[in-house]
Amino acid sequence: MSGGLLLVAGDLIVRYGRVLKVLGIKDKKVAFAPRFSTQKNGSLTYMIPVKNIAGSNYRRVVSKDKLKNLFGSILTKPMPAEEPGTIAVKSSLGGNSLTETFTVIKTLWSEKKSKAGVLAGGKLSLYQLALEQAVEEVAAVKGIVLDKAKLLIMDALKSKQANQRQAQE
Repeated sequence: MSGGLLLVAGDLIVRYGRVLKVLGIKDKKVAFAPRFSTQKNGSLTYMIPVKNIAGSNYRRVVSKDKLKNLFGSILTKPMPAEEPGTIAVKSSLGGNSLTETFTVIKTLWSEKKSKAGVLAGGKLSLYQLALEQAVEEVAAVKGIVLDKAKLLIMDALKSKQANQRQAQE
């Protein structure tokens, strides 16, 4: 397969935060289906030419070790002094990087907590999208259901907040 991403049936890949399972490769086309069937995706199965994989922002799901490091480094490290603008957040989510997605979640979650649980409409939508994207990949890597993956992320954020309070005291 061109572009350095060699795929075989059963591989889990990510495109814009959505985890896809490779169903097979036939006639120079790759068949995909969402790893998690939701009302939003309707279990849509689709095919794309192998030659389009290289330039299409697909990547493999992160490893368990990388995920563990991300939970430790991104979700528990201190917040940056400046809040990123909406455009910066949108571009981070479009980059198809779990690291950037976790950073967006943490930033917007912290902003939400500092503003009595309220985010402006656009930022709330971005927060929900980032969380949705991260939840899918965490669930795929850990082999758990989406709800449990969301709880893991939220628990990490809450423990970060508790650790920061203890450090301030």
